[in-house]
Amino acid sequence: MGIVKNRLFYVSLVIFSGAFFYFLAGIHREVNIYDEGVVVYGAERVLRGDTPYRDFWTIYSPGQFYTLAAVLKLFGSFVLVERVWDLFVRSLLGLAIFFVGFKLTGFKPAVLCWLVATFWLGYIGYYNYPLFPAMLFSLASLLFIMNYFFKPDAVPHLRFGQV
Repeated sequence: MGIVKNRLFYVSLVIFSGAFFYFLAGIHREVNIYDEGVVVYGAERVLRGDTPYRDFWTIYSPGQFYTLAAVLKLFGSFVLVERVWDLFVRSLLGLAIFFVGFKLTGFKPAVLCWLVATFWLGYIGYYNYPLFPAMLFSLASLLFIMNYFFKPDAVPHLRFGQV
């Protein structure tokens, strides 16, 4: 069992790195002032103390602004930082797609799902689009649910009356 977990860890590392470097090849695209620019500008406003929906109107959820504001505060307020963050999120999304496919179908079909999803995610020209973190957390939730239903012994059950 330990060998399988180690092998899956190394496969996951290769999958994440492969997706990240594939996405890195397309990082030179020009800045889209609408989607990417609105999110970066909103994150900059959050860094200055503004609150979404109170101090500025937006169509995006506030979590994207707060998350990006934290990333920009840690690594500097540059578009490159925002884009690398987006590549990180997309690579994690590809990894989550691989894990869902692996749990449902096995290794080879999961790699095929990951390849298709990675090429699709690389084709999309929008950076820092709020859909990608939302999909990532949705798939992470799905993985937790699948882990519960596929291996019920892995989750301790509390019964009434137990402390």
